[in-house]
Amino acid sequence: MKGSSRNETSSYLCQQCGYRSGKWMGFCPQCRNREALVETVVAAPRASGNVEVVSATAGRSTVRDRSAVGIGELDRVLGGGIVPGAAMLVGGEPGVGKSTLLLQVADSVAGDDGTVLIATAEESVHQVQMRARRVGVASPGVEIASVFDVDDIVAAASERRPRVLIVDSIQAVSSIDVGGSAGGTSQVRESAARLISFAKSSGIPLILVGHVTKDGSIAGPRTLEHMVDVVLYLEGESEQGLRFLR
Repeated sequence: MKGSSRNETSSYLCQQCGYRSGKWMGFCPQCRNREALVETVVAAPRASGNVEVVSATAGRSTVRDRSAVGIGELDRVLGGGIVPGAAMLVGGEPGVGKSTLLLQVADSVAGDDGTVLIATAEESVHQVQMRARRVGVASPGVEIASVFDVDDIVAAASERRPRVLIVDSIQAVSSIDVGGSAGGTSQVRESAARLISFAKSSGIPLILVGHVTKDGSIAGPRTLEHMVDVVLYLEGESEQGLRFLR
């Protein structure tokens, strides 16, 4: 094991349920899975000298409330539009049209003079471009990147500064700092946490695509839905053109 710096400590994270322990054990005391604890490095708490604290009433005239998406039904569901820095989770069964809907959102939000970045971790850029043509995407500001590593997504969004960052899907994104494969409990939780932290600090709204399991819940840790600000479900029958967003 590499020596940790004075600002870092080691802990052991269960790859199945997310339980964290200060020491290694042969099995997880919470979910009882054997050999599930993997060592992770945790940054020590820092002094709050760099934290800016402001009054809740300061800057009311300059703070943007919401930005309309431009799709009437979606704006109504969102209470008038997207809040700067908000994290949204859009769930639905495979093939229900999540990616298609978000391409339409990207086209509307980007418009003639803005950009929206779509980080696709499941499809190639060419596949997304083909769908964009079928949907009728017209804005040149809809940008696509085929990327799987969460830090690469954050770096690209930091450089491009899009109006909205869309990640499709959170179950396909991973971090090299966490053990296990993409889609696992720890990977989904850590990747979502880093993306949400970036959205909050940058003010760039984040939309995560999430797949739904057979029991109707979004795949991944149960905490995922509690980590975001808004959870939307897209529903509909595959043989029907009607879709419901709730």
